[in-house]
Amino acid sequence: MLALGKLLELTLAGREPAEKTQLTVEGVRMRWLSEGALEVRPPEARDNGLDLLLSAGIHGNETAPIELLDRLLHDIARGDLKPRARILFLFGNPEAIRKGERFVEQDVNRLFNGRHEQSSGSEALRACELERLAASFFSKPDRQRLHYDLHTAIRGSKIEQFALYPWKEGRQHSRLELARLRAAGMEAVLLQNKPSIVFSSYTYDKLGAEAFTLELGKARPFGQNDGVNVSLLETRLKQIIEGTEPEMAEQGLDGLQLFSVAREIIKHSDAFRLNLPQDIENFSELDVGYVLAEDLANTRWIIEEQGARIIFPNPKVKNGLRAGILIVPTTDENLAWPEDISPHARGHAARRAPPPKAAAERPLRHSHGERGNERSRLRRLQHAALYGAMPELSAAYPRKSLPLPDPCAQSAQRRTSDARRRHGSDAASATPRTPALRFPVAPASGR
Repeated sequence: MLALGKLLELTLAGREPAEKTQLTVEGVRMRWLSEGALEVRPPEARDNGLDLLLSAGIHGNETAPIELLDRLLHDIARGDLKPRARILFLFGNPEAIRKGERFVEQDVNRLFNGRHEQSSGSEALRACELERLAASFFSKPDRQRLHYDLHTAIRGSKIEQFALYPWKEGRQHSRLELARLRAAGMEAVLLQNKPSIVFSSYTYDKLGAEAFTLELGKARPFGQNDGVNVSLLETRLKQIIEGTEPEMAEQGLDGLQLFSVAREIIKHSDAFRLNLPQDIENFSELDVGYVLAEDLANTRWIIEEQGARIIFPNPKVKNGLRAGILIVPTTDENLAWPEDISPHARGHAARRAPPPKAAAERPLRHSHGERGNERSRLRRLQHAALYGAMPELSAAYPRKSLPLPDPCAQSAQRRTSDARRRHGSDAASATPRTPALRFPVAPASGR
């Protein structure tokens, strides 16, 4: 087996490979890019036009997805798996993986879409580097782009394997991709309805990829993942890699549960209290009228939605971050159809779909979107032009005439200078202060 197939071993040891590029017997090119990052490229004659990004280890203690990518890399390096797609393998947080911890100082999966620019430390720089690697990988025009960010959860779940589908204004969720997820073993999909600061949201929103966060079971240490069954996902990933997927055009979504976000629960202060048992499982149902959470100024989150469920409850997050997501069942009536699906097939699937359930729209009274500014918008445009994520910008500003410094180093320098201006040179490493959040107070009734 080629040495570059042992990317996990190199990452755990914190070593660089002696050879950074190797070829398999089949002519597949494996190239080490940086710590925990490896590109796989098939021979040009076999390339089917798909760019596939597979990431795991964004949280260092979620080892089942890391082991899955390790097995795929071993198969490629031995020649047992013959790619027809370009693949980028990423182990997201090497330092946390080595320590067996979710993160070291900050949750990397809350630092994307420019959020790393408001923070400091090694994990903010890593989030910036992951954005750079993804933007460079997805810079080739006229290719399909697919990203699976693989995770396991810190708690049990009534629905063990599910996916989160990011949102972007003016873009529809794809029925074809949902059929692919169902074939890969996903039992449910959460259709999001606002931008997010996680990795898959960045690649979906900024790079135009079909991107998903996949939750595969409960987080366990290395070598203890027998209870995490990823066989369907592993089979489907091998088919995607080799270009041997069965025809999915007219596959239905039978058995796939769909949910939408009703509200995000945001922790505003240290007084925040989440009124749930510590061992509550994801997708647990909550009764109308239940007081889910409380915070300062008599702020209360009261369940108003029929069929509401909670996922990712975590009262220990930092102030300003979400402490849980309230979701409700939804239907597939607003999904995008593939262009080559016949009207007859569409009608057949529509007849099989359950009737839409009446549900009142609830305002997101306690969630706050990220507010950008002109400087950060221009910086994002420069970043996109430099790494080819926006061809029209790259054409207007060729790389040779746009000698921008590394955006990650630039962000680190800016954070340091900002801290010095505010607090003096002795506070250069201080975390920037977060502006005060204003939020309306929910009625204190039992409704």
